[in-house]
Amino acid sequence: VITYNIALGKQEDIVNISNQEGALNRILENNNYNTETVAQKSLDTISCKEKPNLLKIDVEGYEMKIINGGKETLSYPELKGIIIELNGNSRRYGITEEQIHNKIIRYGFFPVSYDPFNRYLTQLNNFNTQSHNTIYIRDYKMADKIIKNSQKYQVGGYSY
Repeated sequence: VITYNIALGKQEDIVNISNQEGALNRILENNNYNTETVAQKSLDTISCKEKPNLLKIDVEGYEMKIINGGKETLSYPELKGIIIELNGNSRRYGITEEQIHNKIIRYGFFPVSYDPFNRYLTQLNNFNTQSHNTIYIRDYKMADKIIKNSQKYQVGGYSY
């Protein structure tokens, strides 16, 4: 895992992010007393050094800006999966979940749900409406093999 103390978006910029909402902080169009100014970079800018295998995108509606700034990254064959939260917040920025979903599948990904108790993937026809997180993968057989061959782990009294 690599962490950066920046905002991600379509291009390099300076943006305002709310600072009073904890995990729900987000990029804001205006600068008011509940914001701080942060540097924004594109996904392609930061991932050119390390080609990621997996991305987790949870940005309170700003998903399309990150996707639009990640054309090269999303095209990397090394990128096997994306986990993205689609919960309606993208409407704040004039984007729908369907638009985000359609953009991701154009890069060769397709949505799946994962049952961690039984270690089972199910291909979906659309983004996951049951849970706000959707897993997108490129290669079902490869992902299924990794899941089936991975070491089991224990949480509480349960083994997975």
